[in-house]
Amino acid sequence: MTTHLIARPVLQRAAAIRGEFIGAKPFKHACIEDFLEPRWAETLLAEFPVFDPGKAINEFGKVGRKAVRTDLREISPRYREFYDYISSPAFLEAMSEMTGIPGLQFDQRMYGGGTHENLEGQALDPHVDFNYDQDRQLHRRINLLIYLNKEWDVSWGGAIQLHSDPRDWEHDQVETFNCNFNRCVVFETNEHSWHGFRQIRLPADRHGLTRKCISIYLYTRERPAQEIVPVHGTFYVQRPLPEKFAAGRIPDAQDVAEFQQLVAERDEWIGFYQRLEKELATDNRSLSAYAGSLAWHSRMDGLVIGLRLDPLRGLANGLVSRLLRHRRGGQHRPSMAPPPPPPAVPAGQALDGALLDALRTALKRRDEIIHRYQRLELKLRGENDRVHARIASLLAGTPLPLRGGLGRQPAGAQGAYSGGWVSSRLQLKLRARRALRALRLEGTLRDAYPAGTRVEARIDGVLAGQGSPQAGKPFVLMIEPAATLSGTFSLEIATTSPQPVPPPPGDERDLAFTLQEIRGLR
Repeated sequence: MTTHLIARPVLQRAAAIRGEFIGAKPFKHACIEDFLEPRWAETLLAEFPVFDPGKAINEFGKVGRKAVRTDLREISPRYREFYDYISSPAFLEAMSEMTGIPGLQFDQRMYGGGTHENLEGQALDPHVDFNYDQDRQLHRRINLLIYLNKEWDVSWGGAIQLHSDPRDWEHDQVETFNCNFNRCVVFETNEHSWHGFRQIRLPADRHGLTRKCISIYLYTRERPAQEIVPVHGTFYVQRPLPEKFAAGRIPDAQDVAEFQQLVAERDEWIGFYQRLEKELATDNRSLSAYAGSLAWHSRMDGLVIGLRLDPLRGLANGLVSRLLRHRRGGQHRPSMAPPPPPPAVPAGQALDGALLDALRTALKRRDEIIHRYQRLELKLRGENDRVHARIASLLAGTPLPLRGGLGRQPAGAQGAYSGGWVSSRLQLKLRARRALRALRLEGTLRDAYPAGTRVEARIDGVLAGQGSPQAGKPFVLMIEPAATLSGTFSLEIATTSPQPVPPPPGDERDLAFTLQEIRGLR
């Protein structure tokens, strides 16, 4: 039985916390005082890692003022115990009880989570987090923040703020929670869970203090259908013009620099999204062309096999390849024009209403462009999902020569093409209809592969067979698992070469060998 590190009074209040969480505004959240057992909170603070600039690289590849340690188990033996606890069923079940979200799962890598330390000058613009873990195919559902600051005043910045709509400067509703020691703020992550904190500005006699927090992100296999949107990264909204910029104020050099920074941060994000748009659009064009190539080759292979038109394959493939390259070609241009230069803030001259309107307009125009790029990212990623689904559908229908009691699981093939071809990485989900001691694979290696090529087979990730076939020659690979095969299992066949092997002329597919059959042996 796992010993809870969550304080007993918190566990006893789980139902009440759930009620607070579900009814909270502007979105589901709860603030829980004295969250961990006191000795554990003290230990985590005492052994909190020292700020490491190497762990402080921001979205633009620069060293920032926020250091993140995702490797909790490497910090200290106590942090290892803490990691083991927050990844345990006992902790996950407790958080499901407090939030009303069943089936919560832990991220073993703690991607983006772990210890967070923020230095003087750091801010976190309001944002919604990335929504999906593509590697594990899980929806991000919960952010759980545990603060470890013995001394902190909300006026210093750094207090977590939950926003109703940070894009609406005039009507945004904000809930603020100071980052007090052993306080936990937990909230649901979705497309409107905007959160961040104001820039940290410490008084002169508190320089050296840092904002310390442990961030834990939890996931579920499913989420409500109405909350599902295409996969996206973190969406930020930049800070508005500070309230101190008011009519009659005489800006000093710091005010000028602050406005220039607000513009520069926005322009940096616009540049980021322009590059992202180019990458996503290029990727979508390549994927669409690949899907078209798969559909073409599927039809062509059927004709070759049925009507013996092999002499025409090279000519037809060359024509299709040129057409597909033409579809991918062309110089990409950003879909939105850059904003006009901002007005200057005159140091030593009083601000008036017209200039303040111009300053706000300069920021809001940039915000509109960023928002449009974020919507465009969703659109492009949605197109990407649809093309991937088409490719999966094309590949799922590829027939496989399975014999001797072997069956195929639905949609359980990657790297198998029509005409018997397979790629350099063939991945199959198979089913043994009866007990099998081994598998026998027969194929013919493509003649472009050099000497030294190896073919390896793995069953459920474990090496079970290997060989060195000759180019252009039939080969047999015996696959002998450590235990008898029964039920469902995965089979991966990897073809590796000592040097790169180009695709066939006019054919962009990664073709390794033709597969005659995979036979189960009793």
